[in-house]
Amino acid sequence: MSDQRSPGDPTAPHSSATARAQQRCTAQTQQGRPCQAFARPGGQVCQVHDPARVATVQAGRSRGGKVRALNGQRAKLDTVPALVKFTARLIGDLQAGSLDLNLGRALVYALTLQKGLVEISDIEARLAALETQYARQTQERLKRWQGA
Repeated sequence: MSDQRSPGDPTAPHSSATARAQQRCTAQTQQGRPCQAFARPGGQVCQVHDPARVATVQAGRSRGGKVRALNGQRAKLDTVPALVKFTARLIGDLQAGSLDLNLGRALVYALTLQKGLVEISDIEARLAALETQYARQTQERLKRWQGA
């Protein structure tokens, strides 16, 4: 039984042949070069160059700008006090509305992970110190026992 759906049908199976046959965006990039993205189904331009999606594209770019703005503020979050300080600033930024709520959620999740890593690192350092101390004490006891 053959598939009677047309290649433009969104329920049609996808294949590399279908992707190659899809039309490219007819718009130009800001640098004046032809856009390399595929056009939206039934359209001449991609979703970035679609005039009906200008507000959505601008909102996405705005969120991206806020993420890039944080790149210059990378704090070294390898101690509990550093995590506390960063979290306090993050909460303040969220309350002031100067940070996108979804970005704030992602950062809080990442901070939760980082907190666990800092705690594990601290426990490993303490354990290594105890092991070194135990080995030293064992050596001292062995010397005393052998000298007795």
